[in-house]
Amino acid sequence: MKLYTMVFCCIITVICAFTAFGLERQYGQIIEKSTDECLKSAQYNHALKTSELESRLVFIRAKYNTLPSTGEIVAYAADCTLYDKDGNLLCGNTAMPEFPQDGEVLLKSEGNTVAAASRLSNGMYIVTEYYSGLEDMRAGLSRQLKLFCALTVCCCIPVFAAGLVAVYLSRRRLKRGMRAAAEGDYSVRISGCELADDFNAMAQAVSDNVVQVNKAAAAQHDFVANFSHELKTPLTAIIGYADLLRSAELDGEDAFIAASYIFSEGKRLESLSLKLMDMIVLDKQEFPLRPLPAGKLLQHIAITVRPMLSTAELSLEFHAAASRIEGDRDLLTTLIMNLLDNARKASENGGKIILRGTVEGDRYRVSIQDFGRGIPPEELGRITEAFYMVDKSRARAQHGAGLGLALAQRIALLHGSSLEFNSQPGQGTEVSFTLKRIPKPKEAAENEKKDRA
Repeated sequence: MKLYTMVFCCIITVICAFTAFGLERQYGQIIEKSTDECLKSAQYNHALKTSELESRLVFIRAKYNTLPSTGEIVAYAADCTLYDKDGNLLCGNTAMPEFPQDGEVLLKSEGNTVAAASRLSNGMYIVTEYYSGLEDMRAGLSRQLKLFCALTVCCCIPVFAAGLVAVYLSRRRLKRGMRAAAEGDYSVRISGCELADDFNAMAQAVSDNVVQVNKAAAAQHDFVANFSHELKTPLTAIIGYADLLRSAELDGEDAFIAASYIFSEGKRLESLSLKLMDMIVLDKQEFPLRPLPAGKLLQHIAITVRPMLSTAELSLEFHAAASRIEGDRDLLTTLIMNLLDNARKASENGGKIILRGTVEGDRYRVSIQDFGRGIPPEELGRITEAFYMVDKSRARAQHGAGLGLALAQRIALLHGSSLEFNSQPGQGTEVSFTLKRIPKPKEAAENEKKDRA
């Protein structure tokens, strides 16, 4: 049960308590008003009886010129209670509350009746009784108030009981989830309590972090295993051919072949160590990005790489739009040279590679396209991992270590970008990335005007 349900129960209870208090007060006002009305009615009826009896006395005195006897007065007051001057009961059975003075009417409410007493002109006391029903009214209102309170309690108790049960069950669910999390199971989700969403979000975050840590550990394990393998292969060849040169007498051609293998594997180890050093430096050092002329940078790289491509009988097609970008010249040169080297390795002799630089809004896109073997779709997700090679035998034959694209991806990330691949097996691959472009002053002013508009 949510917390607002318990709050709702408390609000209902407070409302019921105030309602009961209001009803009790209202019932008191009703009884007080009814009592006043009953007293007024009793006083009015008493005045009528007294006036009637006084009229009889005046009539007898005027007709017979004598005072009526006690028996005659009692006869005329059959439905009243009379007391003589000394307070002795003459007739009736209503107790006189007190002895009133001349012209005074005493009223007394008791039970369901109201008694009124006054003094007659002859000195006697007359008492009349009026049925008010006040006691029955009080009893009825009291029963209604008790019934309301009982119904309120009967309604609130189950709600509170349900709330307590829900809280108990919620705490059990929360404890079960926390116990499972403590044991390393972050897949448990709970519901039905106020902290369910927070607990589930926490469990999901921890689960995601555990997955990331496991992936990082697996990647580190793969990196060490692949690095060990990449070291073992050339070292085995170097040691084997070196031992052959040391222990056997080889003619000139065989010695040259053995030395060539040692040189080739040594170059691969050199390439591997240099790229590993570059990756370590990228992780440890900060590189400030400075304004650079994109067209001139790409032109310089194109001139630099042409001799390397010509040895493989590859031609380079170059198109670069003039613009200024933000970047590190040495890192961008390393990035593009690595991508061009991968394009060379993927291309057949006599093929073509295209280096482009195009303006795309506030970004500058650099792309390298080859028309070689291409990359299978299932391999595209892993080609930027360290030591990962699509064609291991061909890569090693060309002194590859599977670090070129991993290094290129890290340099691209340092420039706020990422490598984008578009490849079709048998048709070739296009790799591109974007850089932040610095607009010309005139172009910047026009953009500022557009933003203001």
